[in-house]
Amino acid sequence: MIDALFKKVLLEYQEEKKKPFGTGPFFGIVTNEIPTLLRDTFGNNDKFKIYGSFGTGGWSDTPWVAILNRNITESTKNGYYIVYLLNTKKNLLYLSLAVGWSQFQENFSVNEAREKIQKYSTYFYKHVGKMPQGFINGPVDLDAETPLSKGYEIGQIISKAYSSTEIEDATLIKDLKELFLTYDELANFTGNDILNIPYEQIVKDQDIDKNERAINKITLIKDSENALEALRQLITDQPPGKREITIMKVVRNTRLAKLYKINKKYICEICGLKPFIQKNGQPYAEADHIKPLGGQTNGLDSPENIRCLCAQCHAIVTHGSDDEIRKILL
Repeated sequence: MIDALFKKVLLEYQEEKKKPFGTGPFFGIVTNEIPTLLRDTFGNNDKFKIYGSFGTGGWSDTPWVAILNRNITESTKNGYYIVYLLNTKKNLLYLSLAVGWSQFQENFSVNEAREKIQKYSTYFYKHVGKMPQGFINGPVDLDAETPLSKGYEIGQIISKAYSSTEIEDATLIKDLKELFLTYDELANFTGNDILNIPYEQIVKDQDIDKNERAINKITLIKDSENALEALRQLITDQPPGKREITIMKVVRNTRLAKLYKINKKYICEICGLKPFIQKNGQPYAEADHIKPLGGQTNGLDSPENIRCLCAQCHAIVTHGSDDEIRKILL
C-alpha cells in the first residue's frame, strides 16, 4: 500500500503542480496517508514524529516524508533524521539518513554551509558502524532548483535509491527497519546535536572516545534532572580529557583595543555600566568590533570600528536575536 502511494506521487506530481497548492485528495498522500501507514506499520511509536510535505505555501521541488527521533529534533530544519525524498522528474525515490540543511544555511554563508554539512555527513558515514545493505554515502540526485532542495541533495549520511519498478512494500519496510538501527547507533554516538562533535574533530577525522560517546548519549535524555544525574554518575571524579586542536583566528591589535577602552574609561557605551575591578587590580571591559573583522563585512581593526562594552552587552550584540539587539541599541 505504501509502495502504491509513493508511485502515484512520482508519476502524477508534475501534473498536480499545475493545480492550486494544497487542494484535492492528492495533497493528502504525502501529508497524511503515507505518514499514517508508516505509524501503523511500526506501531505508532511515540519516540518518532512522522510527517510529510509538498512544500510550504507552494509546491516544492522535492516532496518528502520524514521520520524524526523526538529526542533529537521535531523539525527537519535541525538535527538528523530518516527521510524519503522524491525526484519526480526522474521517478526516483530515496530513503536516507540525512542531516538538516537549514541549521547550516541559517548560520553560515552558502559555500561554508555546503562544506560543513558535507563534512559532517561523511564523518558520520565513516564512524558509525555497519550500514544497511545497498546504502551509500554522498549527494543524491533530486534535480534541485531551489537552495533548500539543493541542501537536501548534499546532506546525506547514507541513502538508497529506488526506481519506480523497485518500490515494493516488503523492500521498503525491510530497509527502513535496518535504517532505524543505524539511526539509533548514530544517536548514541553523537547525541541530540551534531555539534556535540566539534568541527575541528570532524575536519581531522578524529573518532570520539568511550567517555565522549557516553556524554553525547546523555543529551538524548529530555528531563534535565535525570540528564544531570546520569552525567554526575558518569563523570564522578574523572578529569576531562584533552585533545590538541588548531584554530584559525583573525589577528587583532590588542594594544589598540586597550587604548580604546582606556579612552572610554572602561564604561560600556551601550548601557553605561562602570567596570568591575579584576584580581589584578585593573578595570574590566571588552572591545567589540561593530563590523566583524574580515569576512563578508570587511570590518577593520580601527578605532572607528570599535566600541567599549560590558560583558553582558557584548554577549547580546554577538549572540542575541535581532529583537534582543534592538532592545539594547534603541
